[in-house]
Amino acid sequence: MRPLTKKIALFLILTTGLMWATVSQAQSYQAKVDTAWGNWCYKFQNGQFHSRQESKRVLTSLSTPSSGLSLVYYLRIPDTGARADLVYTPKYARMPKISLTVTRVSTGDTLCVSETQNTNLALTGKEITTEILPHTTFPADEYYRFELNCDNWSYINNVKYFLFQRTATLPILQHPQGGYGQHLFTWASTIPDAPTGQAYDWAYLEVLVPREYQHPADYYCTIATLQCYMGIQSVGRVGNDFNRTVLFSCWDSGNTDENPNLPHYLRAKVYDYNHLGVSGHGGGEGSSGTIQLNSETTWWRSDEWVQFLVNARPESATEYERNYSSGDREVVNVENTLLTVWYKMASDSAWTYLATIREACKNEMMGSWYSFIENFGGAEGHHPHKVYFRHGYMRSAASGKWYNRNKVGFTHYDDRTTRTDRYSGTTSLYENAFQMTYGGWGLPTDSGNVAGLPKTDTAVDTIDLNPLNKRIDQAAQLWRHFSLNDEFNRNSEEYPHSNWTVVSATGSNGAGLLNDEKYSFWESAEKAGHTIVFKSKTGEVPVSSFRLHFTDGYNSRVRYVDAYTSADGENWTLGAKDVFINNEDENEVTLPVTIRGEYVKLFFHEQINSHTSARLKISTLVFRGAYDLEKTKAVAKEIIDNENGLQYYKTEDIARLKYIYANGTCSDADLLSAEIRRIYRDCFPLMYGRASSALYITGTKAYLMQNIDNQGFLCADTQKGLVAKGATAATSMDYAKIPASATEPLNAWQIIRSDKFENVYVYNIGLKKYLNPAGQNWFSDEPYPFSIGISNKGCTLRSIKNGAAEYNKYLNLNTSLSEPLSWGSLSNNSRFFLLEDYFLRPDNAEATAIIEASFTNERLEAAKQRFQSLIAVPAGRIGGIKSPETKAELEAIYNGGDIKTDNIMKFIEGVENIKLLELDTEHVYKITSASGTSTSSLGMSDTGLSLIASATTKPGAFWKVSSLGEGAAISSQGKSLGMLPTDMKGNPKGGTIPTTSIETAAKYYLTEKAAGVFNMSDHSYPSYAIGIKNNAVASIDTNDANTLWNIDIADEYTIRTNTAGVASLFVDFDLIIPEGQEVYAANMVTEDGVIKLTPIKGVIPARTPVLLRNAPSTNITFGVAVNSTQPYENTNVFSGSLFKNTSLKKNEYYVMASVKGVPKMKRAMLSNLGADNEIYMVRTANLPNLQYYTFDFDDLIDGINDVGSISSTDTKQLFDLQGRPTEATQHGLYIINNKVVKK
Repeated sequence: MRPLTKKIALFLILTTGLMWATVSQAQSYQAKVDTAWGNWCYKFQNGQFHSRQESKRVLTSLSTPSSGLSLVYYLRIPDTGARADLVYTPKYARMPKISLTVTRVSTGDTLCVSETQNTNLALTGKEITTEILPHTTFPADEYYRFELNCDNWSYINNVKYFLFQRTATLPILQHPQGGYGQHLFTWASTIPDAPTGQAYDWAYLEVLVPREYQHPADYYCTIATLQCYMGIQSVGRVGNDFNRTVLFSCWDSGNTDENPNLPHYLRAKVYDYNHLGVSGHGGGEGSSGTIQLNSETTWWRSDEWVQFLVNARPESATEYERNYSSGDREVVNVENTLLTVWYKMASDSAWTYLATIREACKNEMMGSWYSFIENFGGAEGHHPHKVYFRHGYMRSAASGKWYNRNKVGFTHYDDRTTRTDRYSGTTSLYENAFQMTYGGWGLPTDSGNVAGLPKTDTAVDTIDLNPLNKRIDQAAQLWRHFSLNDEFNRNSEEYPHSNWTVVSATGSNGAGLLNDEKYSFWESAEKAGHTIVFKSKTGEVPVSSFRLHFTDGYNSRVRYVDAYTSADGENWTLGAKDVFINNEDENEVTLPVTIRGEYVKLFFHEQINSHTSARLKISTLVFRGAYDLEKTKAVAKEIIDNENGLQYYKTEDIARLKYIYANGTCSDADLLSAEIRRIYRDCFPLMYGRASSALYITGTKAYLMQNIDNQGFLCADTQKGLVAKGATAATSMDYAKIPASATEPLNAWQIIRSDKFENVYVYNIGLKKYLNPAGQNWFSDEPYPFSIGISNKGCTLRSIKNGAAEYNKYLNLNTSLSEPLSWGSLSNNSRFFLLEDYFLRPDNAEATAIIEASFTNERLEAAKQRFQSLIAVPAGRIGGIKSPETKAELEAIYNGGDIKTDNIMKFIEGVENIKLLELDTEHVYKITSASGTSTSSLGMSDTGLSLIASATTKPGAFWKVSSLGEGAAISSQGKSLGMLPTDMKGNPKGGTIPTTSIETAAKYYLTEKAAGVFNMSDHSYPSYAIGIKNNAVASIDTNDANTLWNIDIADEYTIRTNTAGVASLFVDFDLIIPEGQEVYAANMVTEDGVIKLTPIKGVIPARTPVLLRNAPSTNITFGVAVNSTQPYENTNVFSGSLFKNTSLKKNEYYVMASVKGVPKMKRAMLSNLGADNEIYMVRTANLPNLQYYTFDFDDLIDGINDVGSISSTDTKQLFDLQGRPTEATQHGLYIINNKVVKK
């Protein structure tokens, strides 16, 4: 039997009838009996997890493990009384002893220990129903652990189930034992300027998996946005470690699981990927393109932050949908989004590229994301599984500014028919962080759904996006290479299968390569290199490419092929090496040059997944021969005619092609086709993506502006100004038909937007001037305000220049006129496609600088208003200008608003980067209402938060600050602000604000509402904050002005002596003693009741109970400090209390009193002190039992208990023996840390 533990309701029962504990009186149970199946349990071996059984059937596998077996069941049991029978079958003539221990998971309390044993031989070998759980009270509707043990499991054939009876109407339930999902939905920002909607092109997030909570088959999804998701996985145990995976997937715009013939242009395509991983296209939970860094311990590390970065880029492309069986072909112009992901450990310097995957036929940017943790293997659900996320960011496409995402939504399993053991919300362990936990069968709890904003944005501001953008270019170019080669190969001769024989192949069924039967395929013999030799039946033939069909999934595929030719099948010549094979089911493998031979040998190598034993399988291989000369020349002419045009190539890339083509006189198809293939392989096509929404316009990119009615592109000319080029309309005049080069910066524009200001500016990248109808030839150095709109009919530019003749009119382009530019009404002439030109994309930092410079006027006006409000903030108030020198310097530049031109940027940057006074740990503060209707101060009393008259000097109105991550713990009188009340979804709501200990303080943030005016809440930019309602402190909506507060440094504290000329003092902060003020600690009490005093000089440390002496009814003003000295270490028999309500017993302590004008300590007749912050003396056995104690102000004890030496490294304030601040410049005695020391 197990040892008895605390809180055990002990029931020990034998089926022979012997009762080992008293059973409750008869109960009234519900008619419905609940079943808990025997085969729905965890198996433990000697207390360690072994395996999981989960089916509604009889448990028979009791021999595994062979020893130390325990069966553990977790049941959801309502607040009820319940009993249970166990139904099992012992073996014949065997009488096993079965014990049960029931534990409440949330507390660890044992509710019941019971035991049963059949001793009747006649019942052995038969099914037995016996009481295993006597009537037991279950205190709450939650999870309980049932552990079954047996003295010999080999005596039992099976455990069928438990049969429960209960008094409550709610049923007893068995829930799934494995993993499930827990989400953080809709990552958003509380920053007011953050754009809403799909307005972001980059996203960033960090994830940390604590090793203690890591388990097999856990998937930690970091960012799931648009149709993609990415994250890390803990796959399985490897010794004391785990195999780990990093993955990124994007769903199709359709589903090949449901439609195997889904057109390829609707499928997610992996354009390029990290070749250390495995890439492919698969199904299951919807079909998708994917990349995985598979099953190694080193892809990421537990207990360290893993960083993810994703980009969304629009792409306009031409796809060629082909049916290889019928030969049909469809040309489709599509608008896609390229999604590219990188990751790295926080300690790594370089990003690791994962992949670029096409989101098919969707042109969009990101608006938010969700994250989750799930267990895809169903293992170890009895353990908590935990993950942390922090520093979520998205970059505004308009401004290039990163915005922190600090607000989330939660998954909620409020239905008791599903598992509810989960936890989500903010955490104080890390800055700007959330956590998710599930499993362990505990209670569901959530914390806040809004995290504090980080102190800086260095997590993302330090990312260099330029090389990352180029990596996306590289991926797009690679896919374009495959697409163009596929199309170009149609110009070559396709050999029938009957022209070839398979001479040899390392594997089986080589003949399966030379047919179009899907299920007739060649399979390699091993994982290493695979060689196949073909022989042409028609003698020597040219081979330019071949088409192959992979039969199995991506695990069995290879990346490269080498091609050899031979005249005799023995002596081989290498024709092409390491030709990359795209990871598609159907592939066109294009050789860089056309090779010739009677024999062709293909050597396939580098298996995509090195972790698998799968073999290469190919069902079809079709060779192509020479290219048709005339068709090849037509392709060459198209490339040359579109020199520097979108989707084509730069002048320098096609120079050799022009030479070979020789104005159409070329007669060598091999040479011409080889050059075309080289261009497709090595040169970057001038690709573009169309902005389909105003939100998607990115200020750091280059755009071409093409009229939708073929009137041409808007371009700049250094002499003529704004001109039109590339017009193709029949009525266009010749001047407008000059091609518009996609490589010419004069043809490219930055469309400059702001998250803060309404105006849109149009900036020519080549001319480095703004489009401005009032400028010379439509250009100037000064920006001109437009409003921009985009629909499926294109983009429009509308003038919003007040007072201008063109105000509210649209820019029109009509190249059938000699003066093509005009202002007018909305028409096709005023609509333009905004085409992002990848080639002309500006440097990110330079583009961002232009954006900032473009809004100089707006920034100047904002800076003026800001500065005017800041200089009105009183000195010492949080949110005011920190440095008096900076304030004076900016006031001189401001000059009453008349700022000189040369000083404009200095003033703007000075105000935008000005350092303001912030909360710190070195000061004490007073917090006063700024509502305009109340002047009360926020205070702390023994019953919680209160309002105190602002003129008071009660210590409860003085607040200290402790650093707590990116926020602060705010406390007074030894109590801290607690978290605002929240609803079930973690959203703040109205109500009473709790106070808590300093150790469990909530993290608070100040959100500026005006200069020197703040909301105070447990998250940034809150919807609810500390406020005043019905003359009391409460959490209220921030739309209410009663949530506004001023916070001022409290540098003075005043206290008044009584009529006897003394005062009692005990406060939670340091006080600097004014010169001449008498301050005493109590060193001892004589047997005749005289209190011997020790003077304190310099500083009274926080929480030091002291007696003050001065003239009767006199105000004493101390300086206020924090952490300025060490605690008082000399003897002091005074005690103090921050609050008047104490646990003291009357007549057992003494308090300050004035007795006929004489200060004394008087025996207290009440159990509470007379006021907060008073001193007292507890009467102990060694003190005289008198009604009064008196003070000896004459014979003082000097307190020089520990004479030390002043170190040269001492940085604490020194005082002379009169308590005056000084420096130790001469030998002698000084006071430091309330001790007299000598130099």
